[in-house]
Amino acid sequence: MRKLKSALAMSDLHLGKPENYLHVNNPAYDKNREAVIEMLHSLGPQDQLILNGDLMELSLAGWDDVYEDLKSFFGILAEGGSYQRIVYIPGNHDHHFWRMLVEQTNITGRMIQGGSPPSNEMYPYCFVDVRFSSHETHEPCEAILPHLWPDNHETPEFIIKYPHHLFAVPGQNKECTYYFFTHGHFFEPLFKPINYIIEPAHLEELEAFNNVWLEAFDYDLGHAGRMSEQIFNLERIWQGGGYRAQQTVRQIFKEIQKVMMEAMHLAWWKSILVQFVFRVMFKQIPLSSLDKKGDLYQMPLDDKMIGRIVHYIEKYVLDRYQKGKAREYFLPVDADIPKPFSFVFGHTHRPTLSPEPVKIQGLDFTISNTGGWLRSDNKQANGVNAGAQLIHADGMEWISLEGKLS
Repeated sequence: MRKLKSALAMSDLHLGKPENYLHVNNPAYDKNREAVIEMLHSLGPQDQLILNGDLMELSLAGWDDVYEDLKSFFGILAEGGSYQRIVYIPGNHDHHFWRMLVEQTNITGRMIQGGSPPSNEMYPYCFVDVRFSSHETHEPCEAILPHLWPDNHETPEFIIKYPHHLFAVPGQNKECTYYFFTHGHFFEPLFKPINYIIEPAHLEELEAFNNVWLEAFDYDLGHAGRMSEQIFNLERIWQGGGYRAQQTVRQIFKEIQKVMMEAMHLAWWKSILVQFVFRVMFKQIPLSSLDKKGDLYQMPLDDKMIGRIVHYIEKYVLDRYQKGKAREYFLPVDADIPKPFSFVFGHTHRPTLSPEPVKIQGLDFTISNTGGWLRSDNKQANGVNAGAQLIHADGMEWISLEGKLS
């Protein structure tokens, strides 16, 4: 674990998506670009820049659009400031990028180097608590991101890891404050539907059980030719909000259920089981969020959300990263995780700092959110949710771009 003097964190840029403030075809792109560069200049050099998930919109955008936006964004970062390293934690919308990197390294990469790929039992352990660095040359493959950095600027070290990132910042009294990052999609029941069928025992199972859903929901449906057009239309209706969106979602679920039952010629008891599964899945869709435009992912940091976060920290963090568990989970370090820490997540596009610490195992944990960069987040579309978390010896503060973006 590194000790840093300062760090900057951003999340949910969704590069490639037209609604992104930094989409190259956004009419206000030049204005928005200058606003971000000005912000970065004012903050100065940073030890780390953390990109806390959904950097790329691989769900509902083409690779070509993602590529153009990503190159442009790296140009903004290079011009706006300097960073010793960039740490990228994939989220649900760019989970496929992580999956590709893991498979290239652990399957085809090992074969090319003359080794054997992992067994079914070992494969889930390849997806969590591993990291890839552009400074490590022994890996059988490399991530493409450093190659998109502008040639006329020195390229920082790129580190890609999933699903967590931990570092320490010494304070004025030399005591360290610890910061623990994760994207946060597993706080939303919509992204872990398999948990209703079989409860994960640990982090690898949470990832492995729901990976099928993540890949289908946040990648495959957006890259399926003519079918993808229907998905795009549905998303536009959903983002529009209101009664029409609610009715559309209900009708789609009814049609899917009907077609499945007719095609599979199910016995009566199996039909009841299918209906039950669809009811459970349907309840996870926040139809109340369709009452007004643009609140799909803006879940508040209320008691329900805090409860989900506390459960995640207790089960998948504190119970995992402790002395004696290294052999069980194939962890690189056999030591207790330092606690308490500041828990930082994204996903909801709502920059937030919990008004008071949350008690976990008798200790005070702070919770914060790194915002989002989609113009559909608010009717004003003025950057109300966009900005960055600045972390330094005095603590953490939100640097907002509200009123500066269009």
